[in-house]
Amino acid sequence: MQLFLKHVGIEGCGGLEVTEEIRVTIAAQACLLLLKLDYPKYTRVGRVLVYPSSFVPKTVALHPSGQVVRADVPLQGQAWQSGIVVLGWDAVQRDTRLGSDGDNVVLHEFAHMLDAEDGKMDGLPILESASAIRVWAALLSDQFAKHVTRTEAGDLTTLRPYGAENHAEFFAVATEVFFEKPVELRDHEPRLYELLKTFYKLDPASVISEPGFGRAT
Repeated sequence: MQLFLKHVGIEGCGGLEVTEEIRVTIAAQACLLLLKLDYPKYTRVGRVLVYPSSFVPKTVALHPSGQVVRADVPLQGQAWQSGIVVLGWDAVQRDTRLGSDGDNVVLHEFAHMLDAEDGKMDGLPILESASAIRVWAALLSDQFAKHVTRTEAGDLTTLRPYGAENHAEFFAVATEVFFEKPVELRDHEPRLYELLKTFYKLDPASVISEPGFGRAT
């Protein structure tokens, strides 16, 4: 977190004054993804822009799927390949309080920035070997296709429907659930859970399942 705050500027927009609470809250959640990853990471992240609430993008964004996000669509978060992450502070606060609903804008947008370290947001982050890339690409594509099918059928799934937009959004949505609802993801999507467990080098479901975890003393 100290390195993150040293190298990444956090700036207020729309009249928001950046406080220590804002800096620490965002840094803590962004760095949760990095607990077991080799340093450095977030090499493309230069600035985090924080609005008081949902914001309307000043530019028209083109997603990897080719989908255009119009300038009149309010967003809670956005990640740019140029190295800028944009967040709505009210969404960050809400997701910090509701830490087990599988919806977290900071985890989502910074998963995009891990994905973007090779210059592309395509659901394929930098991996350790060519064989790991092949395994990742095949399994992620398979899991994404199944999620799209279930979403189009109106089925309830462990992942939010937004993950069916494209591979990049699928990886970001899956990351949110991996950290916030790991037991459910492990039980319902074991192959996807193992894939993320290998990448993040963490097993949060096992931690949550430990006796006494989360109980008042």
